[in-house]
Amino acid sequence: MSYLAACLILLASTAAAAGASWVIGAFVGIETRRRHHEVGHPVFLQVGVMFSVLLAFVFSEVWGEFDTAAQAINAECGALHGAAMLAGALPAGQGLPVEKAIATYAATVVRGEWPAMAHGRGDPAAEADFHAMLNLGARLTVTAPADVSNQAQILALIAQAHAA
Repeated sequence: MSYLAACLILLASTAAAAGASWVIGAFVGIETRRRHHEVGHPVFLQVGVMFSVLLAFVFSEVWGEFDTAAQAINAECGALHGAAMLAGALPAGQGLPVEKAIATYAATVVRGEWPAMAHGRGDPAAEADFHAMLNLGARLTVTAPADVSNQAQILALIAQAHAA
């Protein structure tokens, strides 16, 4: 729901309540309204408490979903950052293709996948960029034992990013 739609709903409900209040004030006598107020007041107090509790549960659930999404994004970004740092540590620029693939994937996620996820869809381009990044990491040509260990850590971090 957009902010415009939410504001229009709020304005329409406010106008409807004001109109109903004016109509009741114009056509219903004060004594009749006073009798109904004596009964309606406690009922509206109870309804108000129930509504506030319901609103608190909804807020808590939405905040929990937001927090879960933020943690997943942070985990993915952290894993990709670690993989890029390790790729940059490889000698003779061997990790440069992996670093570029990570940057391309991150840009695709921000520009394509997140807007698509807002509409409940995924982005095939982000998935393709991720697989390209994984393939580049797996096909690194390293010979030194320390570099082989770095390659294994790069792949492990990319897999961790995929899990997030």
